[in-house]
Amino acid sequence: MKTKKTGLAMIAMLLMLTTACTHQKNVVKLGPCRIYDDWGYVNKRGKVVIGLQFHEALGFSEGLALVSVSGKYGYIDKNGEFVIQPQYGRAHSFCEGVAAVAMNGKWGCIDKEGHCVIDFQFDQLGDFHEGLADVEIDKKWGFIDLEGKLVIPPQFDLAYGFYEGLASVEVGDKYGYVDKEGRWAIEPKYDFADDFCDGLALALVGDKFGFIDKEGRWAIEPRFDLASGFHEGRASVQIGEKWGCIDVQGKMVIDPVFDYVGDFHEGLAVIELDRKYGYINKKGKIVIKPQFVQAWEFIGGIAMVCYDGIMGRNDRWGVINKRGTLVLKEDR
Repeated sequence: MKTKKTGLAMIAMLLMLTTACTHQKNVVKLGPCRIYDDWGYVNKRGKVVIGLQFHEALGFSEGLALVSVSGKYGYIDKNGEFVIQPQYGRAHSFCEGVAAVAMNGKWGCIDKEGHCVIDFQFDQLGDFHEGLADVEIDKKWGFIDLEGKLVIPPQFDLAYGFYEGLASVEVGDKYGYVDKEGRWAIEPKYDFADDFCDGLALALVGDKFGFIDKEGRWAIEPRFDLASGFHEGRASVQIGEKWGCIDVQGKMVIDPVFDYVGDFHEGLAVIELDRKYGYINKKGKIVIKPQFVQAWEFIGGIAMVCYDGIMGRNDRWGVINKRGTLVLKEDR
């Protein structure tokens, strides 16, 4: 399985709540939620708009949402109707008009009508970004275009999507960046290198994280013990045992006083204090006090939280709005 050595320990459940395509069109303002072990979709008032009926559910991307029923993945529209019936063993959300899906151990792509537009032939297949997608063939990674044509032959040990014209790739145990012609834009010299956003990319050298520009120069010197990439103009960083946030100039704009700070989404970020989770705004002000057993990012004005019990044992789940009010909850 393809993995990335990110600075933040990502929680598997969080991946269920996010969409794979970062820059979306046709945004549907509904958030996925899990109540009594089933998934559905609610609006920001907490009203269940698409009933709790799925085993997994991701956020809407390009007007469709990826869901699973009985171990198979398909796609629904904003009315909860299946546009593409559950039939795939694995699948991604739609990006640039297509979705990567797997059948019988091979990956290909479908369009929004469920037609196969790129044959099932790849060992692994990433999402399309800027017209290209990363693919694995015989344990090496390269890139294809939207017609399924190999434009950069498989030659890397790992490869990730194109952002701002560059893609992070791994050769041996070092990361660098290639352009869309497959030429080295930044030679592989980092122990980890993330996607570019706003001209900066998270990179690791030794045991410290910093941020580089597109020339491979340190724009923000590596001085952080852990870090995430920039989201909404902020990057979460760890110094010692505490987390805070920096801006794109590297200035500490939220002091490192929290036990954890997540990425900003819709103006708010999850924080942890004394084993309880709440939310801060971009100024670092606590706007929803730490009170939850676990908390996820905001999507469409709502966020899922575990508000009682112990994770995985007698836990109770609900949905909050941006005031921190439980608008939907389990009663057991």
